[in-house]
Amino acid sequence: MTNPRSFARESGTWRAINITIPDEVYQIIRREKYARETTYAEVITHAILTTYAPHTKDKTNETETR
Repeated sequence: MTNPRSFARESGTWRAINITIPDEVYQIIRREKYARETTYAEVITHAILTTYAPHTKDKTNETETR
């Protein structure tokens, strides 16, 4: 079993934070926390944005007309 505290260790420093989060945010963090190409802060940011950011239509393929 993996030590759960190992996820909070970055740059040789132990970091701790106690926050209350909704279950949907927690589930995203649990799913992504072992993707070590990202930092813990990036995982939390992504989870919060995925849950709370307004879902907008992708406009990358649209052309602007005036």
